[in-house]
Amino acid sequence: MRPLTPHFGAQISGVDVADDIQEQLFRAVYRAFLRYQVLVFAPQELPPARQVAFGRRFGELQIHVMDQYHADGHPELYRLSNLDEHGMPSGRHPDKGTLAWHTDGSWQRVTGQATILYGERIPERGGETHFCDMYGAYERRGTRRGRRASPACGRSTTWTFPGTGATARIH
Repeated sequence: MRPLTPHFGAQISGVDVADDIQEQLFRAVYRAFLRYQVLVFAPQELPPARQVAFGRRFGELQIHVMDQYHADGHPELYRLSNLDEHGMPSGRHPDKGTLAWHTDGSWQRVTGQATILYGERIPERGGETHFCDMYGAYERRGTRRGRRASPACGRSTTWTFPGTGATARIH
């Protein structure tokens, strides 16, 4: 494991998540997830059934209500693609709601603990996904904002971080 920053994100190597990972190794992966929140694994083949099995190790999986995006007979998987029926980029994004900063499942009363992203085809440039350390943002908030936000409680509330262009939803 190699931290990407001191507090947020780590790269995991030498772990094939398509294999049935032994419990001791999974506990180490899970501890890294709790510590760094975002884990990046080396490129590897991960068939849909193994994606579901790996995800279940983290807890209960949610089924997205937009069933047109369910993948390969696995409702636990949500596939977004800009490829047409011939496998060529269409130039269209299938779910424009995901283009803005968002928290997955923020419309639900209880959201999932995590999201697993698996890139089937990665462009040579572009296509970035950005992550935000909301624990860190909350801990480093200004005292004036902190008094307003503590204790943080809300339902599908949007926070804007001036000067960053980022917004975040909380429950």
